[in-house]
Amino acid sequence: MNRKLRQTRVESQQQTRLRLIRAATKAFIRDGFESSSVERICEKAGYSRGAFYSNFKDKEELFLEVLRSKRKEIDDELFRVVEEKKDARERLQAILDWYVNLDLSRDWVILECEFRLHAFRHRAARTRAAEFTHQGVSSYTNLLHRHIEEGSVQTATRADIVATSLLGAARGLAELQLLESDPERKKLYAECRDLVFQRLVTIAD
Repeated sequence: MNRKLRQTRVESQQQTRLRLIRAATKAFIRDGFESSSVERICEKAGYSRGAFYSNFKDKEELFLEVLRSKRKEIDDELFRVVEEKKDARERLQAILDWYVNLDLSRDWVILECEFRLHAFRHRAARTRAAEFTHQGVSSYTNLLHRHIEEGSVQTATRADIVATSLLGAARGLAELQLLESDPERKKLYAECRDLVFQRLVTIAD
């Protein structure tokens, strides 16, 4: 098989995966995990079941790819902020602004809640859900470690505890905020996120 043909096949498979992920994202948000069938997702993406199983082991694996894709969008914004701001105080403020708005995407909150509910009900899915969370905590912990080591920020406790606390607070407050219609209550939840962050992470003296 020549190189050009191999590249074309790889590109074709990548396009198939992307279209399945996009179709699944819409289905999971609209109908939920349990009510979204593989057949319906394939139909919306324009592929057969064979194409689905050539790319994903099962619907859970596809859902995790949906979550990874959404989290990458969120994390890319964080890493962009970190790289753009050279002054420590400006960088910390930019990260705080990012955190205060973290998880406010309605789609992201729905997808995370949906998969956690599925994992709560199915023991086999818990390992996958837990590993996904561990990866997020690890990513934020490593970023925090980097700034602690360079002396730009300080924390009152271990970086992994801080990262886990920030992630947990963001998730819980985002769910409350998504349910809220009162602008003042929405503002309150954002202020709560602000408070949690500033109590746990500060500019180094």
